[in-house]
Amino acid sequence: MQDSKLVKIFKSLTPEECKYLRWFVQSDFFNTDPNLLRLYEALAKYYPGFQAKAMAKELLYNKVFAGQAFHDGKWRNLCSKMTKLIEDYLVTLEWQKDKNLRQKLLINAFEKRNIDFGDFKKMTIELVNELEKSPFRDEDYFHLRMEMQRNLYYQSSAKGEAELGELITEALDSLDSFYTLARLKLENEVASMQATKPSSLLEGNSKSQIESNWLFKIYSSI
Repeated sequence: MQDSKLVKIFKSLTPEECKYLRWFVQSDFFNTDPNLLRLYEALAKYYPGFQAKAMAKELLYNKVFAGQAFHDGKWRNLCSKMTKLIEDYLVTLEWQKDKNLRQKLLINAFEKRNIDFGDFKKMTIELVNELEKSPFRDEDYFHLRMEMQRNLYYQSSAKGEAELGELITEALDSLDSFYTLARLKLENEVASMQATKPSSLLEGNSKSQIESNWLFKIYSSI
């Protein structure tokens, strides 16, 4: 049980995350199985050490299903559900920490539900403007920027041809920058493990934004 995926993920939680996980498991929105809360209580009792003797699956099973004979299939199914629930919790923590990701997900939700065009467009422009203020422009920055510029392009059918052309050009430049920076980073990571020199990646890619990016300069100089 100590080497299971469930315990490994549980061990990775900070004390505060472990505390708030209980609230997550208790929420009827995320979980309707009372056995998962009992399993959480059983596991949390041994956090963060998870001593081997205490983690015997038969002992934990008895804490969840008191008085019932051990059933391996039932236990595996419960552990699988708990693992999935904690994964959902970790995903929730990530989007709560990343306001740009939250805004992107909300924009996507508005788009799928055909919510007021004005609000949808306003939110997209606000996120693009927020991105422009960012001093750290890694591949994730360029990928998100490309997606938002593409959204603006499709939302702006009433604009003139010149403005539409500018929007799609910016989106393509962001895509080129994302591709170049992400691939250059990956090549350097692989090269560092294999002690080889990465090949040039700029051929055929837009240089308008990427050559002035400090991450590009670092990766290129390695």
